[in-house]
Amino acid sequence: MPTMKWKEHQDALLRRRRGLLAPRYEERQPAIPDGEPDFLAWMSVIERRELADIYEALDRIDEGNYGLCRVCASPIDRVRLESIPWVRVCDCCEESVLGEVIPFPLIAA
Repeated sequence: MPTMKWKEHQDALLRRRRGLLAPRYEERQPAIPDGEPDFLAWMSVIERRELADIYEALDRIDEGNYGLCRVCASPIDRVRLESIPWVRVCDCCEESVLGEVIPFPLIAA
């Protein structure tokens, strides 16, 4: 059960998930042979990755380790979590892996 500490982040993640899975898919979805929509086929690779990251972040909230860097286990900066609630690593670890810090999501929220 998520703590109240992360309630706002959980709400932001759920809102973004709803935004990704919104009924707008009806305009873009292809049909598969039996006539049922291929639910994720209409999503871009970036949207699918973001959706997977959102589900993982929601799991981390439930497990009690949300807000901790997956590499060094240090707390992730609050401002970073607010701008990218599904972020997995702290600024230092991202910089050491990528050579730069990406301060905002690559796609619009």
